[in-house]
Amino acid sequence: MDEAEKYQQRVQAIADKRRKQQEDEKARREMEEEWLMQAQRKRKSLRDQWLSENPQPAPERSAEDYTEELPTEEDIVEVIESTSYTVTNAQNHSQASGESREILRT
Repeated sequence: MDEAEKYQQRVQAIADKRRKQQEDEKARREMEEEWLMQAQRKRKSLRDQWLSENPQPAPERSAEDYTEELPTEEDIVEVIESTSYTVTNAQNHSQASGESREILRT
């Protein structure tokens, strides 16, 4: 065998090896795709089964429904004022209690 034949055989062996690798990669990808499709069908089946066993949830609510539940600015101000009034009364009560104790000591 001369050099050209040896070189041609090496090139052919490399090409055969590359083709075999590509075929193996293609088969692996096809198996993965099939597995993913089966997993997706299984999840869909389980979801459908779950939906059929459980009662249907309440209908979707729109954003307008939620805004009706939010407190108005007046409600917020009223809560702040009542809280402030309560704190002020508590402070006044504690001061009055302290003064009465001083009066009793003397």
